[in-house]
Amino acid sequence: MNLCVILETSLDLLDHQIEKQRVKVLKDLKDNLPHVLGDPDQLQQVFLNLILNAIQSMPEGGTLRLSASPKRVSKEGLEDDQRHYMEISVEDTGVGMQEDVIQNIFNPFFTTKDTGTGLGLMVTQGIVQDHEGWIDVESEVRKGSVFRVYLPCLEER
Repeated sequence: MNLCVILETSLDLLDHQIEKQRVKVLKDLKDNLPHVLGDPDQLQQVFLNLILNAIQSMPEGGTLRLSASPKRVSKEGLEDDQRHYMEISVEDTGVGMQEDVIQNIFNPFFTTKDTGTGLGLMVTQGIVQDHEGWIDVESEVRKGSVFRVYLPCLEER
């Protein structure tokens, strides 16, 4: 499947939230990217959750950058085995996270939100791992966060 279609649909579904929070969206979604093998509904859930979290991290508005590009990388622990992956990046200019928060965000029931269940990122990580991928996170307090999802490409480029 083409991930760009899922990413565009995710943005469309969250359009009201994006406008309400005064978030500017910058996209770098090129045509003709390699496809990935996966469940479109599950991957839609992944990107809806990551994009919604990014939007919610910018209560005063901000910029959401969404990009997808092929990369030749290795999974952690398998550095000698580089393969082609799609890197999908969800970057925000929000409140950011401290290191102790980053260490716990994928744990069940961990949340920094007043109304959160603490299950969204745990489920997101599980879906990505079920698709033989992984998520990298970088964040800086008051500067924002970047979630990079890596999913194996269906064909080599």
